[in-house]
Amino acid sequence: MVGMLSAIPKTPLYTRLDAAGRLDKADNPAAGTNVVPLNMSRETLSNGYIRLMAELYDPEAYFARLDDLYIAGKLNAERGWRRYAEDHPWQRRVRQLRRFSEAMGLMLRLLWRVPEKRLRKTYRSRFARVLCRRPDPSVMRIYAIKCAMHYHTYRLVAALQRRDAAPINTF
Repeated sequence: MVGMLSAIPKTPLYTRLDAAGRLDKADNPAAGTNVVPLNMSRETLSNGYIRLMAELYDPEAYFARLDDLYIAGKLNAERGWRRYAEDHPWQRRVRQLRRFSEAMGLMLRLLWRVPEKRLRKTYRSRFARVLCRRPDPSVMRIYAIKCAMHYHTYRLVAALQRRDAAPINTF
């Protein structure tokens, strides 16, 4: 997640920027931040933020990072639960079935509702890859959630690039 710096009221940063006359005190600043930058225009800052978001959420870049974490890095999901499940095999099976069902349900909804054919193909192939290389229901569920998060952020970035929306800061 990335966001532009924002000065939160009652903080030393806010006080310092206010004293320097570098605060936009509007409730919803047009540039996406209440900080007035030095040595660049607010438009330059906003354009850089949108460009960065587009690069980070480009499907190839996003899923390369995700695969590094969940496939190559073999991130151990639900470590505490796994220790408990060693002594409770039936609960482990029930939870695995539930996680698998949740992952498949979310992926099917994405593949059904995402209108962009290119994104559906990306989600399908990336999920199939995780299914083959890490057939762990907990990992598949997390990966499916990450696919959904990607889609929503991808749409946000597209709206920002078209200027259909003002820059939104995640502070």
